[in-house]
Amino acid sequence: AASNDYDPDEIKAIADFVLPLREADLSGRHAALAGLVTSAEIAFVGHSRGCARTERLIQDFPELEPHTVGVVFLGPADDAIPVPGHFLVMGAGKDGQSFAWATEGAWDRQAAPRWKVWMPGANHGNFVDHKVYYAFDGQPSMTRKEQLQQVVGWGVPFLQRAFGLPQPFASKLDDPPSIAGVEVTADP
Repeated sequence: AASNDYDPDEIKAIADFVLPLREADLSGRHAALAGLVTSAEIAFVGHSRGCARTERLIQDFPELEPHTVGVVFLGPADDAIPVPGHFLVMGAGKDGQSFAWATEGAWDRQAAPRWKVWMPGANHGNFVDHKVYYAFDGQPSMTRKEQLQQVVGWGVPFLQRAFGLPQPFASKLDDPPSIAGVEVTADP
C-alpha cells in the first residue's frame, strides 16, 4: 500500500510499470489500443504525493531523465527535487493539503519552460474525479467540473508542446488568456 513516505520499493514498482511502456506496441493490451505504439519520450502527471513520487522516480531511475519531456503537478506535495522537461504546476486556494507555498516552491525550483496556474476558488479533492480528501479542503467556489476543465484546458496544450506535436492551442501557453478565477504565470 502506498504511504506518504519515500519508499524505494514503491518507486521501483512504479518504474517496473512505466519503463516497459516506452517504445511499446500496446496492441496486445486492449483492442482499443490496436496499432498504438508509444514513443521513447514520456510525460508524468502527479496529484498530491504523486508529484513527489514522480520526482523520486526520475531521480532513482536516471535513464528516464533524458526522455522526460514534461511534468504536470496538481496540488503538489513534493520533495523539492527539480524535474526535467516542460513543467506545469496547478494549485488551489481552498486546498487543505497542498498549500500555496508548495505550489510556489515547485514553480520556483523548475527551469523554463514552465507555467503556473493558480485557482483561488479550487481545492485539492477536485483535482481528481473522486471525493478523496474532500473533508480536509475548504469549500470551493469553483465546481469540480470547472476545475477539471482548467486541468484539461491547460494540460492538453502543455502536453502537445512538450511532445512536439501540432499545437492548435499554442497561444494559450504563449499569451495566456484572462480567465475569471484563474491566475497564470508563464515562463515559456
